Amino acid sequence: MWDTDDPFLHRLTLTIKGTGIDDQFSVPQFGFREFWAAARDLFLNGNLIRLRPGEASGASNLAAIRADLSRRLAQGPNILEIWPQDSSERGYTRFWSHYATEASKAGMVLMMPTVKLNAFFNRGDEPFRQWTDLDPRWLGRSDVPPMHEYQARDWTKLEQANAALKELDPTRLIMHHQGGPRSEIFASNTYLLWTALQEREEWPRSWADRTREGSLPFCAIEFGTPLDCSFFRNRNGFGNAYSSEVLMTEFSAIYLGPAAYEMESAAYRQELLVKNLATSDPPRWPVRQNPPAMVTARAFQEIQRLFQRNSMRSWRTLGVSGGMVPWNEGFAHRNKSFEEVPAASSPTKLGGN
Repeated sequence: MWDTDDPFLHRLTLTIKGTGIDDQFSVPQFGFREFWAAARDLFLNGNLIRLRPGEASGASNLAAIRADLSRRLAQGPNILEIWPQDSSERGYTRFWSHYATEASKAGMVLMMPTVKLNAFFNRGDEPFRQWTDLDPRWLGRSDVPPMHEYQARDWTKLEQANAALKELDPTRLIMHHQGGPRSEIFASNTYLLWTALQEREEWPRSWADRTREGSLPFCAIEFGTPLDCSFFRNRNGFGNAYSSEVLMTEFSAIYLGPAAYEMESAAYRQELLVKNLATSDPPRWPVRQNPPAMVTARAFQEIQRLFQRNSMRSWRTLGVSGGMVPWNEGFAHRNKSFEEVPAASSPTKLGGN
């Protein structure tokens, strides 16, 4: 059997002989495995498995794919999400089959996209929006009610699509990105902003209650660790946040105390607090994601380290079956050297004053 710890693959060679025929050829390597859901749990070959997801890169050649898989395995994930794209779009090139082949050899499970369904519904991505997404009482429940009649009709179409996919391949579980209860794994975008750290740590507690019926496996398919726009002043939607003041140091000080201000570098102040106001007419703040001077700042990275460590340890202890996919890799790939940032003059205990 194929398993993450022992990715055993078979090789089959066929020989055809007959009158005037003597041919031999090999089929691609393949493996056998069973993967299923039971209530809130996931099983691989009969063994309970807790998914530790990450995001696959857009590697476009075998060397890059192998290097990406090697890096991911060293980091700890046992499943990677290939970001859902519309592969039917003209000119779109995909290398999913190559990635799948190499992942099978490496012992890595994949979340593979099939077809983009948005165009089939009344309101684009409306079937996948949930007012209950961030309500811990509804987290992972199969009986989440629709928001309105349009969504109820689209959910019917979604269930028809699920049935069609199951006819093509009954061996794989179906999960829709941000699809909530309309699939076999409850997946939701989970951006908790500046929810108090202890409350964030306990967010899935209701889902983890084994006496609660109707729970599905849960995956935080987009997990804010927290998200970079949480460090801006504006709270009027995702995009609008980036047009407001950057308050990275001020927000970080909630947990780092005075050390957050001592960590603030001249480069951060010049890039975000001076340059953008001085060079725009009328003066305005930058409208862009992941401003380098902020996401590489020491205080920002300290907050990421604190929140990710505490949240992931707690959620895994609670038994979250589908794991969490950190948005933008949890900004870890932007964690460069802090040598240019002077250390705090006095030790500060992370987690508040």
